[in-house]
Amino acid sequence: GVAFLIGEWYLLLVKKFPEKMVISATCLILLMYGFFTLRQTKIWQGDITLFTQVIETYPDSYLGYLNRGIAKSQKNDYQGAMNDFNKSLEKNPKYYKTLFNRALLLEKLNNMEDALKDYNEVLLISPDYGNAYIARGALYHKANRFYEAIQDFSSAVDIKPASPFLTSVALLNRGQSRLAIKDLDSALTDFNSSLNIIPDNPEAWYLRGLCYFSKNEFIKAKEDFITALKIDPKNGNAYYSLGMCEISLNNLSAACEYLRQSTFLPTMYGNRMYLFHCSDTAT
Repeated sequence: GVAFLIGEWYLLLVKKFPEKMVISATCLILLMYGFFTLRQTKIWQGDITLFTQVIETYPDSYLGYLNRGIAKSQKNDYQGAMNDFNKSLEKNPKYYKTLFNRALLLEKLNNMEDALKDYNEVLLISPDYGNAYIARGALYHKANRFYEAIQDFSSAVDIKPASPFLTSVALLNRGQSRLAIKDLDSALTDFNSSLNIIPDNPEAWYLRGLCYFSKNEFIKAKEDFITALKIDPKNGNAYYSLGMCEISLNNLSAACEYLRQSTFLPTMYGNRMYLFHCSDTAT
């Protein structure tokens, strides 16, 4: 009947857009079939119940389990999400997007070893999947394996045809890894290239500012931190870094004002540096 047709249409959509969760299409279904009975309306109330209905109708739907797992993960039901990802992989062991989502969840649960195994498997199955290179590169970066991170980010940059957003993120991340190994000129090139693609990314301005700071180009660093704050006024690290720039330029009063502002926002060292440099001026 009508429910079967909806199910068929839904499965076609998730096959084409598995990561998007086809939310807009789900809303369209709800609008088109708003005259259903109260019982049928309850079935379609939320993402999880929607995908549960799909699974009950099509028990071998690996995409149904995948998308319900994503919905559960978004609601912080991590065990339920893991169960659904595993069930999806039982139905289709080589579907790389299920492996990728399970890897993301494993990483969120601090199971880095198994997350890395899944990322590796994803890239064996789908070697042009840029998201996996970026995610695995970020995992390598967190583990201080910077050269491996750079290699993965470079692979993501080299994928053709490229998504501008994906390329910008890969360049930004590669620049951050190059910054970590003090390859400052290469890092600067990456930050510039990332900003050429997405010029309103505050993180890119902030990281380029850190690169200039590491090169002792404090005026350029200040300009970038200020630009980052114009885009994201709640960036506590940018206030902290501005304060450190002013200290390097022997402008203690300006430094203390920036450091003071950093104490009201999340930052790693703002409070400590404010007390160290500005305790006399604060009294």
